Amino acid sequence: MAGYFRNISVMRKIFILLALAVMVIIFCFSSENSSQSSLTSRGITKYLVSIFVPDLEWHTWAEQKEIMNTATHIVRKCAHFSIYALLGFFTGLSMGKGKFLSLNSVISLDLCFLYACSDEMHQLFISGRSGEFTDIIIDTCGSCTGIIISVLIYRLFCRIFKKELSQ
Repeated sequence: MAGYFRNISVMRKIFILLALAVMVIIFCFSSENSSQSSLTSRGITKYLVSIFVPDLEWHTWAEQKEIMNTATHIVRKCAHFSIYALLGFFTGLSMGKGKFLSLNSVISLDLCFLYACSDEMHQLFISGRSGEFTDIIIDTCGSCTGIIISVLIYRLFCRIFKKELSQ
């Protein structure tokens, strides 16, 4: 294994390390109990609601609560999608192939899917948290999006520098 790692280009090593860093970030967010997790997303939710519903204070309390609950749900699911898109992006680039339906793209998606499964299982052991199958689906869709973006960027890079799509 150590010999294999030596033969990988510097850029691919960087992308592997970035993918591992994203995994650590995901693990840290998943380690937050329900109160901490709510606090993490609350600030972002309040900011976005102030932009999209500037007259929130004029709504009834029940309407405000409904708006905030809906916005919180959307923010949390977008966060899942986004962080896993980043993971898919870095795993896709670490594989170094510029093809959509290559074995490396499938392996990248499989790795992200398995990490999403392990992340949701991890949450089962955190106070007030739950593992959700829908989150695994959202995470995998985010990963797939990130992988597609990585393939497009890889192909663009190769075109700009007139390199073959060999790695």
